[in-house]
Amino acid sequence: MNNLSAHYGPGVDTLFAMYGHFYVRRPAHSPDFGPVEWGFNWILMFLRRHNASIDENNLAEHIDNGAGSLTGEIAAGYYVCHRYPHMNYRPYGVS
Repeated sequence: MNNLSAHYGPGVDTLFAMYGHFYVRRPAHSPDFGPVEWGFNWILMFLRRHNASIDENNLAEHIDNGAGSLTGEIAAGYYVCHRYPHMNYRPYGVS
């Protein structure tokens, strides 16, 4: 989990333990440990490639297209390649 204040509420530890789950708290900002950072970077690179055709009227459409170009296979690769959040984790359907 990141450092969102809701993650530190009094019942969070109890709730996770009650269902037999565990979690890993991350540092305040750790792009090396968060594949979502790679996903945002993917969208940013898409926007940079299409910079010439972006204006204030179609920015949202370009962001949507950039997010749509990030396939499930690519996103799953971020998890496997970066072994997030611990060494034995594998996302659903990825071996």
